[in-house]
Amino acid sequence: LGPTVSEATAGMSPGRLQEILAATGLPATHDPVSAVAALAALFTDRTRMAELLDTAPVEALSVLDRLVWGPPYGEVTPNPTPPVKWLRDRGLLLPVSTRTVVLPREAALHLRAGRAHRVPEPVPPVVGTAAERDPQAVDRAAAGQAFTALSTVEELLKLWNGGGPAILRAGGLSVRELKRAANSLDVTEPIAAFWIELAYGAGLLATDGEPDERYAPTPASDEWLDLPAEERWTHLATAWLAATRTPGL
Repeated sequence: LGPTVSEATAGMSPGRLQEILAATGLPATHDPVSAVAALAALFTDRTRMAELLDTAPVEALSVLDRLVWGPPYGEVTPNPTPPVKWLRDRGLLLPVSTRTVVLPREAALHLRAGRAHRVPEPVPPVVGTAAERDPQAVDRAAAGQAFTALSTVEELLKLWNGGGPAILRAGGLSVRELKRAANSLDVTEPIAAFWIELAYGAGLLATDGEPDERYAPTPASDEWLDLPAEERWTHLATAWLAATRTPGL
């Protein structure tokens, strides 16, 4: 499900909100808050919502059918087709960016008609064995990945020792510095973001606290480097399991 009407219209101009109300046949309001509330109330009123959808072009209903079960986002062009324009005019598609729209949650819940899934599956599917793997080969591959994790984080700490990249005013790492780290670690940018986030989450990297803040290894990283390989891996794996941060965002 996508954002609520209130979330999706945050920052929308009062004039645009009034245009949506007029297109849906709702009376004008005196402020954006009441306009958003009126639109959300329409989308949660089964009778009035059904009446509104009865006036929709068939093609517009097809668009809604593609979005209702997710993902609720769709791309639009500067000159949308008439069905998409009909939906946008009535707030059934709300803008996320200049090229992306979203089906608001209240409208999606109405269209789902109380169902949690498009097609109920009361019986679990039969799970078969896709492929047989040699346990020893699996263990060797896992050990190899563990050592790769250790060596990559060690290389990152060495790379940023003595003062790493500057922290952006809004927080985080610049795209240029992420590219530079990825090149130095010989990995892709998403993979570099993962290792940086993991080292940060494990307490091995932090801001240095100087007026011109930069990322740098922490005192705890020195202790970590002195640990046996299995304990260093356990520390990283524990931090990964507890992580709530999403690399790259």
